[in-house]
Amino acid sequence: MYSIFLWFNILSFTLLFAATGCSIMRQIQDSSTWLEKYIGYQIIWAFWLFLTTFIFFQHSFIDDPGETFYLIISWMRISFSFIIFNLLGQIAFEVNGKRWKIWQTVLSSAILIGMTLIHLRIAAIISLVILNVGYHLYLTVVTWWGFRTYTLKKMSEKKPFVENFLLLTSLYFFAFTLLNSVFLIIPKGWEQEISIVAIGLFSFSWALIDILRFVQDWKRDNDHSMLIPDTWGVTPREEEIVGKLLLGATNREISEELCISTRTVETHIYSIYRKCGVKNKIELLHKLKQGYV
Repeated sequence: MYSIFLWFNILSFTLLFAATGCSIMRQIQDSSTWLEKYIGYQIIWAFWLFLTTFIFFQHSFIDDPGETFYLIISWMRISFSFIIFNLLGQIAFEVNGKRWKIWQTVLSSAILIGMTLIHLRIAAIISLVILNVGYHLYLTVVTWWGFRTYTLKKMSEKKPFVENFLLLTSLYFFAFTLLNSVFLIIPKGWEQEISIVAIGLFSFSWALIDILRFVQDWKRDNDHSMLIPDTWGVTPREEEIVGKLLLGATNREISEELCISTRTVETHIYSIYRKCGVKNKIELLHKLKQGYV
């Protein structure tokens, strides 16, 4: 059974890097600060998943990993958890158009460091459970707030993958808040198996949905025949030119790809402007991307 969990987490780790590639492509098309942090978060989470999986399975698959090596891996995992704690809050704020201030980073860092020092000072199981409950509860509140604010906000271009990410993440951290709360009541013994399965399931679901959303968005953005109603009288050739304009092609590049003269391309574009009721390429692209034609 452990080998199944191991390979499932390896698959989740691989999918996360594939999803990161999709996010990088999104960033190329639509540069934004929060998307850069989202990409960083995906990478950090993927390595955190790797280290968590390693620590869990080392006793089953590695005879003697060595105490020093184990400590290095453990502290790397703690460091990644610290980054996740701060980075996720920034994403939840900035995706809603709110600026994450320095004092918020300082405050959240101070709280996490303080809780960690208390645990190290007490060195008791109950302090570790309280630390985990506080950690996951904070991230639950932050991501749920981000999700609710994003879904209720009137935005011209909402991104479904953002809603999926914030909702899944809030549910994941809420589940771990409950799980760690249960440890205050009942003895430990089976929580590690449940934790590693839950982490793998969340990572797999998040990565898979992110990739599927990217594919859907890519198909929609490239299905240009659906952007312009038939009643506008745009010809198939003009729809083809519209598609290339959306991809950022110049008139010269379009003429070379379609094997027509630049003058012919300009004539088609003028016809498209007239039929769509716009004056220039910026207005055309804006209407097409918003779906207001």
